[in-house]
Amino acid sequence: MDRQSRVSLAKLYNINLEIWDVQSYQESDGSITYMVEVRATDEGGRLVSSLGVCNTKEMEPSERLHHDTATVAETRAKNRAIAEILDIEVEPPEEKSDTEEKPEPITANQIKLLHTIARTNGWEDMLHEHIKQKWGISSTKELTRQQAKEAIDYLKKEQYLQGIEIMNQSLKN
Repeated sequence: MDRQSRVSLAKLYNINLEIWDVQSYQESDGSITYMVEVRATDEGGRLVSSLGVCNTKEMEPSERLHHDTATVAETRAKNRAIAEILDIEVEPPEEKSDTEEKPEPITANQIKLLHTIARTNGWEDMLHEHIKQKWGISSTKELTRQQAKEAIDYLKKEQYLQGIEIMNQSLKN
């Protein structure tokens, strides 16, 4: 159930949603699990309590990894609470199943290109810092094909900007 549908149903049936509890747990593998409890009350006073759970392993690494993971847990809890109080069955689309396709991994050619651009310009440290900040990844081998494309585009843009800067300096002399 998307946010607009959830808000519409809550307004239509006069359902009050309240975040009752938020907890996070560090798992043995280092990932973090967020658990959010939401309580829904209808206009007749009926109360239901629902849990939403999400683990950081389910999410794409980003600067907002923990925020995004907690938000997904909250959304799941709200969707369940509304579905339960209205006695409807809803399969939340945002919940990932084991059969869901994984993002395509980086290709050997993308790894070569990333390292060639970085090495040629003396940007090895900059490349690793960029992927760590943007995706929380410490090695280019952990990138997905799409993330690698974005990193290559980033390095090419830096190359272009550096070329313009060199050209401007030579024009000043």
